[in-house]
Amino acid sequence: RSRGLGDVYKRQDGFPSQMLAYGMYLSTASGNIGSDSDYVNIHNNTLDVYGHTGVVTAGIRLSSNNSSGPGGNIYCNIGETGTGNTITATSTSVPTNTYGIWEFATGDIFGTISENDMSGGITSVWDTNYGILLRTNGGDIGTSISPMNISGNTFNIASTNGSTYGIFLSAEGGASDIYLGGAGYGIINNVFSVSSDNLNAYGLYCYAKGIISGNISANDMSGGISGEDYAYGIYVNAPDGTISADIWNSHSVTISATTLDAAGMFIMGDVISGTYGDTSYAVSYTHLRAHETVLDLVCRLLLE
Repeated sequence: RSRGLGDVYKRQDGFPSQMLAYGMYLSTASGNIGSDSDYVNIHNNTLDVYGHTGVVTAGIRLSSNNSSGPGGNIYCNIGETGTGNTITATSTSVPTNTYGIWEFATGDIFGTISENDMSGGITSVWDTNYGILLRTNGGDIGTSISPMNISGNTFNIASTNGSTYGIFLSAEGGASDIYLGGAGYGIINNVFSVSSDNLNAYGLYCYAKGIISGNISANDMSGGISGEDYAYGIYVNAPDGTISADIWNSHSVTISATTLDAAGMFIMGDVISGTYGDTSYAVSYTHLRAHETVLDLVCRLLLE
């Protein structure tokens, strides 16, 4: 059992400097974490991480930040059937992000993230909370041969004043792609409860400059995706690329937003193939969208 406590130091102006509280932290600035023939395995850990004033908090963080040469890849399996990790992360004060699992690479990200239990909460008073965040600014998340698999995880993500994400995938390079596997693989069988009292809430946020391909299915969002401004069950955006994916849920989805927009599924990009929908949505809007009349709202809800 690991409990990480970050120290706080005062700047001359009296405010705390940003410090770190991590249950596990693997980092390299000149190579890879793992290899294509020897993955790092992180299994069967119980991580209870607490960050007090000014502390960035994460259960597991991997950083392969090699901006000056080749490498910068992550090859890692975090949890698998029967050997997942139990992760709780809490931040109590001053704007700092909180993460269950956080991977950043300047190259590619490979592996499986499965059977991890975050039902105890990834929570904060301020700033943004993520159950799983995978981000690359120069490579891909998975490949067509070795797609990423995120399955069987349980999320309870909540923030009083910040945005919240169950799963956040971002491939930000010039033509970076996200590959999520075919039938039986991909983002599947995850259980979500995601809420933000003052900003946005997303079950899944998936963004790529290039291709988004694979399977997003059988996820349970009946626990609620609830935001003050925007709330989306599944948000997929490839503004400069293409989308070729099967996206559906076999469980009911409860989505609610107080002031702006709520949707079970939001897809933006050049959709070239795939199946979408086959989901039972319970979507609620407390207020009208900007410039919308009551008649507009009624028509929109009838259509949706």
